[in-house]
Amino acid sequence: MLLFYGLGCEERTMAAVKEMRRLLREPFLLEGYEMVITASFGMAIYPDHGRTGERSLQNADTALYRVKAAGGNGWHVFDDSMESCTLAKIRMTGELRRALEEGQFRPLYQPQVNSISGRITGLEALIRWMHPERGSISPAEFIQLAEETGLIIPITEWVLDEVCRQIRLWRDQGRPPLPVAVNLSASVFFHHPVGQWIERARFPPRCGCDANRSGNYREHRHEAGAGFSAPKLKGPGIRIAIDDFGTKYSALSYLKRFPVHKIKIDKSFIDGIGRDRKDEAIIAAMILVVEGLGLDIIAEGVEHPEQVDFLLALGRSQIQGYYYYRPMETAALHRSASGT
Repeated sequence: MLLFYGLGCEERTMAAVKEMRRLLREPFLLEGYEMVITASFGMAIYPDHGRTGERSLQNADTALYRVKAAGGNGWHVFDDSMESCTLAKIRMTGELRRALEEGQFRPLYQPQVNSISGRITGLEALIRWMHPERGSISPAEFIQLAEETGLIIPITEWVLDEVCRQIRLWRDQGRPPLPVAVNLSASVFFHHPVGQWIERARFPPRCGCDANRSGNYREHRHEAGAGFSAPKLKGPGIRIAIDDFGTKYSALSYLKRFPVHKIKIDKSFIDGIGRDRKDEAIIAAMILVVEGLGLDIIAEGVEHPEQVDFLLALGRSQIQGYYYYRPMETAALHRSASGT
């Protein structure tokens, strides 16, 4: 936290912040490596943005959250519109806690398909929040808030426990074992013993769980270090897949730095098939790289037959998307698997 006295106006405050950002961008050596620092700034000016020191600090923190939500490494000055957003976040945080306590979350499963045989080869576990007033809420509306508040940890624990319970039930019913993918945020992937949760399922040797690494890795890169290899994600039958590959902060270096088994081509590239030659070229290049490393690859978000044809022409048959199946509850999944 920085307090400036006597600047007098927003223009002088901004000039000070810009100078600090310039100084921080200067590279420096640390143990022989050239490093740079990025920084996020949230600003509130007294008394315009708070009649008390405490209020001004709260509003500066609110502005800082706005910067981080936009990807960080920037600045923002508090404005009155943020106050309503802050109240909405506080209200939704309380509702999220209550959702965990009252069991308002529901698991859905989206099949992954071999497009040549038409057989289901795996599942991805997805979560829906069944709000008592708003109905079904997509993770896109609450996962970021869960990250910010730390609720992502108990939510992930719930998902893993539920998936393990369901896999045990399928095993006891004599159903063929299928790998189940669970999306993990960066904070869970890097800092929590997921393998211990998975071990609770006591999977038979041929049944496992794919952990899709997703989320904003950039916030954690300094903690990870050059030799980090996700030691907390170990256990019988666990494999690592990189979700949304080629977007956000995913990078080719992941394929070398982590014990990755599979990548998922992001839907944003799949959407360009038949419309954007650049997207098609990127998909082809991804496949060449991943095949060269001996990894599995699956295309997600496939919705149209021309997308299936394009992927098959490139030798890719593992597909996930609405073209075959939408996310569904277990009863519908069993009917689909049995062909009824």
